[in-house]
Amino acid sequence: MKTYDPAPQSVHTRLASLIDRFHPDLKASQARIDLLFIWSTGDDAVLRLHGYSCQAVVRIIGDKDRVAGRGDAEIVIDKANWEDLTDAEKDALLDHELYHLIVQKDSYGAIKVDGHRRPKFRMRLHDQQVGWFDEIARRHGDASAEIKHARSLLKQRGQLYFNWTPETEMPDLHK
Repeated sequence: MKTYDPAPQSVHTRLASLIDRFHPDLKASQARIDLLFIWSTGDDAVLRLHGYSCQAVVRIIGDKDRVAGRGDAEIVIDKANWEDLTDAEKDALLDHELYHLIVQKDSYGAIKVDGHRRPKFRMRLHDQQVGWFDEIARRHGDASAEIKHARSLLKQRGQLYFNWTPETEMPDLHK
């Protein structure tokens, strides 16, 4: 059975520090972000998004729930996973979720607000979204979308995601 708990103050403090350091628009908007832990005694993959196990998820909270006292956005964190992360990994995870939140602005650069004077947001999509099948890459090699995407990603981003040296070496992605 899945259980939700409010995240402890230490997580809120960490989130506030990340907002101060990296998210000036979120800070200026005075966004309220609810932080929840999810855990279970029986399911290894307690938190899923589109069928895939994940460490955390973020969503914009709807108007009705905001009026009822909820925050402007919500981050749900897999508690068991969180407890295994280093401080640097915790920062990276929370920063990833915060980065999804785009504060909407008008043509003058002012923060847009809803009818209750709460900031409006939209979700930022990932720069890269990977949906690969290893078997298709093995079967079809260079003709597969998997290999084409991997080569394109390596060419465009270099060592950002792939850590082999020197950067000029292109590994054989068809192995």
